Amino acid sequence: MRKIPIKVSPDGRYLIDDEGNPFFHLANTAWALFYKTTREEADLYLQNRKEKSFTVVMPVLLRKKDTTARNVYGNMPLVDWDPTQPNEAFFEYVDYVPHNMRVCINMDIIAGGTIVAKWFNPKSGAYRFISEYANSGIEGFQPPEDDVDPDYVLVLEAA
Repeated sequence: MRKIPIKVSPDGRYLIDDEGNPFFHLANTAWALFYKTTREEADLYLQNRKEKSFTVVMPVLLRKKDTTARNVYGNMPLVDWDPTQPNEAFFEYVDYVPHNMRVCINMDIIAGGTIVAKWFNPKSGAYRFISEYANSGIEGFQPPEDDVDPDYVLVLEAA
């Protein structure tokens, strides 16, 4: 398992993990992943990419200038295309897509100086504290694996 965060090497010529090992950015541009796949199709797709040794999957969250875009469940990402009103139904699917897989988040885009990370189990309603992070760099989060039927949601909040 690669160590996160990924950063630029000291000489500025390649990417490295947090132990200084080279990181090869082999990406698949899955632009429509959040729009054109069901949960089952997303699971199959991500497992296939993992088996083929892809290290990055790059979907698009908000489709530029396409204010009518809906996912296969009929949900738009924003209410009235207002960025201050995310559509919870759409983002429940986005949260699901890396189901039981490690997910990396660019912390630079989250408001607040310190971010509290925790896993939420929607089946039990319980939260599991992970840690506090600065709102900079890329952090990796692996869902807990001690549940018989894991279904966790990553929650990131300003402290």
